[in-house]
Order: sequence, then C-alpha cells, then structure tokens
Amino acid sequence: MGSLGWKKFDFFDSSVVHASTGRKGGGESKSVQHGWNSSEGERLCTVERLVADETNDGYFWVGSTTGMVYRMHVESRFEAHSEYGIDKAFPVLEEEGARVVYLEHIRPVNTELLVAVGVHDGDPRMEFLCWEVENFAVVPKQVVSSRVFRSVKVPEGRITCVDVECGGWPHVYITIGTSLGGVYVYSCADVTKKGMAFQMPFGHHVIKGGHEVVDVHMIKKGTDEVYVYGVSGSGVVGIDVLTGRVLMEDDIQACPECSDVNQMGELVMCNTDGIFFYDIHDGRTVAASIKGEKEKMVCFGEYVLVCFSEESMVKMLHVQRKIVACSMQLDAPVRVLFRQNIDDRECLILMDGNEQMHRVLERSPESQIDALCNSRCFTQALRMCEGRGEALQAEANRRHGDYLFEKRDFDAATEAYIRTIGFLETSYPIQKLLNAQQIHNLCTYVRAVFDKKMASGDHISLLIQSYAKAKATLEIDSFVAELCAMHREYTFDTDAAIGVLRDNGLVQHALDIAQAYNKDEMYVSIVLNEREGFKDVLDYLRSKPREFAAKELAHHGKVLLQKEPVDTTALLMELCLPPEGGSKDTFIADLASFSQLYIDNPQDLRYACEAILAMGNLDLPSKKSLYHNLFDIYLSSDRCDADMDVAMDLLKRGWVPGHEPEYDADVVLTSCRLHGFHKGLIFINLMLHRYREAIAVMAEIHDWRGIVQTCQKHGDASQGGDPMVWHDALVRMASPAAGPGGEETLKTLLELVEENAILPPLTVLNVLAKNPHLKLGLVKQYFANLFESEYECIKEYEKEIEQIRKNIESQERLLHQLENEPTVFQATKDSQTGAPLELPLVHFMCGHSFNMRTLGDQDEPECPLCSEDHTRIQEMTKSFRAASQDKDSFFRQLRAADDGFHFVAEAFGKGYLNHCDESTNSM
Repeated sequence: MGSLGWKKFDFFDSSVVHASTGRKGGGESKSVQHGWNSSEGERLCTVERLVADETNDGYFWVGSTTGMVYRMHVESRFEAHSEYGIDKAFPVLEEEGARVVYLEHIRPVNTELLVAVGVHDGDPRMEFLCWEVENFAVVPKQVVSSRVFRSVKVPEGRITCVDVECGGWPHVYITIGTSLGGVYVYSCADVTKKGMAFQMPFGHHVIKGGHEVVDVHMIKKGTDEVYVYGVSGSGVVGIDVLTGRVLMEDDIQACPECSDVNQMGELVMCNTDGIFFYDIHDGRTVAASIKGEKEKMVCFGEYVLVCFSEESMVKMLHVQRKIVACSMQLDAPVRVLFRQNIDDRECLILMDGNEQMHRVLERSPESQIDALCNSRCFTQALRMCEGRGEALQAEANRRHGDYLFEKRDFDAATEAYIRTIGFLETSYPIQKLLNAQQIHNLCTYVRAVFDKKMASGDHISLLIQSYAKAKATLEIDSFVAELCAMHREYTFDTDAAIGVLRDNGLVQHALDIAQAYNKDEMYVSIVLNEREGFKDVLDYLRSKPREFAAKELAHHGKVLLQKEPVDTTALLMELCLPPEGGSKDTFIADLASFSQLYIDNPQDLRYACEAILAMGNLDLPSKKSLYHNLFDIYLSSDRCDADMDVAMDLLKRGWVPGHEPEYDADVVLTSCRLHGFHKGLIFINLMLHRYREAIAVMAEIHDWRGIVQTCQKHGDASQGGDPMVWHDALVRMASPAAGPGGEETLKTLLELVEENAILPPLTVLNVLAKNPHLKLGLVKQYFANLFESEYECIKEYEKEIEQIRKNIESQERLLHQLENEPTVFQATKDSQTGAPLELPLVHFMCGHSFNMRTLGDQDEPECPLCSEDHTRIQEMTKSFRAASQDKDSFFRQLRAADDGFHFVAEAFGKGYLNHCDESTNSM
C-alpha cells in the first residue's frame, strides 16, 4: 500500500450511524411487512445509482438477494449523531433465485420512478421493471415490466454486470457485461401497452483478451451523445453507443468493483499497481502509482474512495493533488449506500462487512485550506479553492503572499497579493511593501489595483509618487496616458493626483490630466504658476464658457494684468459685453467685480469703461457699475480741469432730463462728497429736485449768480419749485461768511424778492438784521420802495373802505324804509315774461312783480330773478360757519400762508372768527 510523495490530511470526519427504532415522520420500522432480515441470509446486492440532492431528503433505495427493494433514510446526517431506518419495502422479483442487479431513482416531469433490473440465477432472462414511488402506501404502482431479451439476441456467456442510462426517460439504454468479455447495448425509445421492446443499436464488442467484464458504465453528454465504458480483467474500452465505434481502448488489468465514473464523465479504475483516469476521446489522462490489493473503488466528488485489502483500510484520495484526505479501518466488504453534495461538502454513508453504517462527512473548505496553508501546501490550497468562491481564493493567496514575503521573495509575494485585490484590504500589502522599501513591487501592486478599477485617489497619488521616486519615466508616461484615455470610464480624486504630479515637477502630465478630466481651474493655475504662459491662459479662457472665464479672471486677473494688461483688459471687455447672436440668458460679467484688480492700473480700467459705454445704448446689467467706476476714476485722478469736465460730462450723459438716470444717484452723490466735486453735487441735487441742498453747495463755493439763477428757475411753487429756496438764498447771501461777492448779489436778490413779492418784509428784515456788517445803503432802496408801495396800498384800501361805508349807509336806509314806510308797487308788466299783470299776482319786496301762473305751484314763492343770489349767499354763510368749526384746517392754512396777517384779516371778513361755538349755538 505504497503512496510515495502523498500528503495526509484530515479533510473528512467519520462517525457511526445507529439503527433507528422509528422511521422519519413518527412511524415505526416494524410496521413494514417485509423487513430486512439478515439472520436468514438476506444480503444487500444493489444500491440505487443516485447522487442525492436536497430534494431526496436523505432517502435511498437498496435491493437484496431475495428480490426485495427497501427504502432507507438517514436522519441528522450533518450532525454529530446520525440514525438510519427502513420505512418502505416491497418485492420486485418473487421467484426463488431472483435478485436485483440495478436500481435507479429518477424524476421525470411530474412524477418519481424507481427503475430496476432483475436477473435469475441459472436463467438468461433479464427483466426491466419500473414503479411510480411518489407517495405510495404499501406497494407502488408498476409502470413497466418487460423482458429485455424478448426480441433481441441473448448475450453469450454469463451476465456479470449491468448499467442503465434512463436520464432521457422513456428512452432507455441497458449495457451488459458478460463472462466472455462481451459488451452488449440494448435500447428502447418508448413505453407501449405491451411494455418496452428493446433493440440493439449495434452488435456487440468483445474486449481484447476475452476476460470477464467486471464493470460497465454508461455516460450521457448533452442530448445526443451516449457512451459506454467497459472494464475487464484484460483491458478497458470506450464505445459510442449510437455508432458502435470504439473511441478508445487500453490493455490493462482491472479488479472487480474497482471502477467508477467521476463527475467529469471520466472513467476511474484501479488495480494492484495504481489508479488510472480515462477520457472517452483522449484515452488515459492521469495515472497514479498506489501499490496494494484493492477491493472496491467509488468516485466521490473530486475524491476517490478506495478500499484496500491490507488491514481493511479505507482511504479518501485526491489523485491529481496527491492528497490522502481521510483514512479509516472498516471490515470488508464495504458498500456505499448513499452519497450527497450540499454546499460543496461531500457526505457518504458506508456499510461495512458487519452491516454497521458509517457516515463520512467532508469538513468545511475553510478548514481544509487552513490545514493546507499550515503545511505550506499553497499550490494545493489554491487549486482546492477553484470553484469555491473568490473570497476563499483571496485568503489562500494572502497567506501564500505572507509566506513568500517572509522568505523575501518579494516579486512572487506581490503576485500573490495582486490575486487578493477586491477581497483583501489594499492597505495590508501596501503597508508591508512600504515597510520593506520595495518601491518597484509597490508600483506593480498599486498598478494592478488601478487596472482592476478599484483604485482611489490615494492609490493613484501613491502610484505617482512611487513612479516618481523610482524614476520610472516610461511607466509614468504610460500611466498618465491611460488615465487621460479612460477619463469617461474611471473616477478618482484627480485633484490629489494633479497635486502630486506638480509637487514632483511633472508639469506636462499634470496638464494632461487636468485637461482630460475638465479640471479647468487647475489647468489655468498650472499654466500660470509653473509655465508662466500668460497668453496661453488668455487664449484658453476664451475657449471656455464665459462664466468660467470671468471666475478665473477674478482669481488670476491681477497677475495677468501685470504681464498682459492689454489682452487681459480686452478679454474682460468681451465678457462684459453681450456676444453677437447671444440669447437673453447669455452670461454677461459685471465690471465692478474686477475693479479691485486695477488698483495699480486705473488707466486700463478707465479705458475699458469708456470703451464699453461708447458702444451706445447697450442694455447691460453692469451699466451702472461702469458709470460708478469710471466716475470714481475721474475723481481719483490728479483733479485737473479736463478730468473734472469729463466727469461732469459723464454725469450729464448718464442722466438726460426727463429720463431715468443710468447710474445710482445716491452712489454718485456719495462719491462727489468724498472727492469734493461740487459741480457734481449741484447737478445731482438739481436733478433730484433737492434745490435747497444745491443752493447750500453753491453758497459753499460762493456761486452767488448760480444761486440767483436757481431761485429764478426753481423758486415758483406753481411750476413745481420750492419757494423756500428764496429764503435759503437770502440767508446764505446775508451771512457774514458770504463776503463781498455775496453782498453784491444780495442787491439783485432783493430786487427780485421785491418785484415778485416773494418774502414778507419782516422775514427779510429779520434775516438782514443778523448780519451787523451790512450797510444801510445796500438795503435802503429796497425798504424805500417797500414803504412807497405800502403807502399806495393804504390809499387804495382807504378808497375801498369809503365806498363800502357808503354802500352800508344806503342799505341801512333802504332797510329802514322797508320796516317803517309802505311800499308802492307800480309795475304793470310781469318781470319775467313781460305780460300784463293780472290778478292774481304777487309782488316781492325786491321790487319784482309776477303773475301767479308764472310762479307755478310753490308753497313759499320766491323771486325767480333774485333766488339764485339769495341761495348763493346762504350757502356761503353755511360754509363759513362750518369752516369756523375746523380749527386744524384754519391753523394749517395759516402756517402755509405767505402773509399770515393778510390771511387772518381775510378770515375776519369771512366770519371765521365771528362764529365761535357759543355764538353758533346761540344762533
């Protein structure tokens, strides 16, 4: 039992499966009518050909030498303690000497079938049987019972082995091996009422040497390929069932029950010399030398279960990897009752020669790989990980990399770490490589992270730094070119990468990445700071959106103005003007946001503002700021007359009378005050109708003629002016601070006040009296003319008084006559119609006479000719009485009156002051 070079591990756990007193579901096994009675010589002879899955739920079928079929179950097969029992049994062949040589549990559509092949000792008969075993009670329903050799040739010699392929039910293939070395294949395509009629696709094949066939195995690949392996004591053969052609043949001695077909469709057989693998097309593929007598062999997932005669040893072998996965001693003969694969873990139920059942359970893949890694079998561990999840492979590669790293095989360790990308935290290998100062290996690893599109900005920064430190010019050129080419597919922290490139002097690479990933701000910064390409920056900004160009000009404009003032100002003007054919939503920059850039170059700003404003009536959102900046530039210059004239012209051009100003008047006023620009103050105040403020500014600069002109133009309230400007002008000119110029113009002002009777004499006198330095001769003529005009007014008033007095005396005499003397009416005609007076008629005390028919129906007749005057007088009287009660209105009018004395006198005449509350009530 030599196995030179094989490694031993414990990849499987074995335990005894105890017999159960009750069946699964609560029933008892003693309720089965035909129990398995080994004491009477009944032995298991067949086990169903089934690799169970979850749906089988631990059930399997076995046949016995007495023609009985049993359904057994294994409970808790993945726990430490397992039990088995029998819950179904029924006879297949009831004749004496009959035995079951083949069983298979299949699941066609919507049913479950149990297929069996039975033979009779000493009789060439062979029966093919089939039952429906889904949910049957005692005996299942039989579907098929047919003799195989009913219409075909009976094989020569004794039947030694049988295999059936019924995966395409009801299409069935039966292969028979005989004692004379013959391999016979029978097929049936359908089930009829008479059963199944089998045919032979080809004659038969005799294996070289004519030795007894010990095993036959059928495999089906796809839907149209069916093959047969025949194993005899003298050779192995592979046959295509549909054509009968021999595909492979090998002269080799085989042992009984020592061959099987693995999960790859390969034939695995063994003899005293070793274990051999055959492919149906390629022949022998793998061979392993294992000396010793062998009693049984079964394929089990990736493993081969071999029972050795020596010391009754049972071993689980992985031939390709040369691993002994499990070893145990079981009494012969050993039979495999049940096998299953769940979650990549293999499980077998074995029965030894004492009919004791054993469970062999594969350990978890993690524990197997851990054992391999601990034994430094990393190649085996990695191969075992194949198909078992990438996370498990990554862990094996990580441990392999650590082992290689300890041996200082840094290149191989790096390759192992690369295979862990996506599962192992990248900082783990990076830290190890950094500590070992393996820059080239670090570059290789981080580049692999990048190639798998799992790199962050830190990875890319580290890779660039590593390339720069290693002076790997070609690698960094290639890497940056790749970064730029895949800018639409890959996302990373470009700012960090560009910063690292700049720090390491790789300016062109930084520019390439900034341009590829649309990092325009960083591109401009690099060109300015590292390349000093000022004109290139301006050209680049012209090619970008206007809003971005304006933002970058505000940020870098000071440097650009120092180096390229003309081109920078030209670009700024382009951004502050609407482009040709632009829409309403087109971005237009505000020049005010760039004014701080021109602190050292105000003339360039002046040129830009003047040029923009000179382009006509543009509807610009920044037009006001243009006026403000340009005005401040004019006032902030050397204050020459030309600049003041230009500033004044700018104010007038921006505010045409009758239109809204194109600048903010309050802002301009503030600038005028800060810079002492009086002309501007006067102009703005006049345009804002702040005449008194304008006069104050004029007085400050002793513009007395301007004050007089302002009073003449804006001192009439009837034309929207302010009469108070005359008073302010008089106060300013009569002030001791006015000087000789003010006194000279004061005479002219007094003449205008006198001519238009603008101010009361007392007001003028009070104002003039405050200046003790005024000469009497300056105001002598004014008061002389004033007294003369007052004298003329008094004479006019006296004449009017005399006339009124005479009228009053005449009215009193008339009243006396009416009260004390009779009135004689001598009119002969109607006063309204001119018709002769006729009775009845009416005479009124006013002297008018009317016929009664002329007056109409009036309860209280009134003179039609005098009634309107009487009504008007009565209404005036009522209004005067009502006005006498409104004291607030009276005093408000008194305060607003130019001559309060005249207003009070007029109020007396209208009776305002004669109708107090008491007098009104008494009336």
